Amino acid sequence: MRTSVHPVGAVIITSNTEASIVNVLEPLKRLPLREIIVIVHGSADGTLEMVKRHSRAILIHIPVRMERDAARALAARISRSDFLLFIEEDKIVNAEELLPSIRNLAMGIENGTLVRRHELAINEHHYSYV
Repeated sequence: MRTSVHPVGAVIITSNTEASIVNVLEPLKRLPLREIIVIVHGSADGTLEMVKRHSRAILIHIPVRMERDAARALAARISRSDFLLFIEEDKIVNAEELLPSIRNLAMGIENGTLVRRHELAINEHHYSYV
């Protein structure tokens, strides 16, 4: 039985990526994500405006730099997703390669086989369950 709500959300924590952030956001539009959370912190360029213009993400703006772990914890706290996909701010996701993993997670949730919150991390063009 399929539900219409997807259990996977994406998180991008970024600063000063005005030239590249759109390339990171665009592939996410092709994924069945419940939400996209973008935390822009300590950015001195137009990153915030680029995210506003090119995404319907939940946007958190923090004017000063923050520790990456603190930003991840903040994103996890406000997320409504069962799984979080943490995407490096300068990594372009291959949506077609990632889609089967997202669907498998959704099926696990729907079938009741996964019982606690997990995180799916993207780093250096590979992904793994954490």
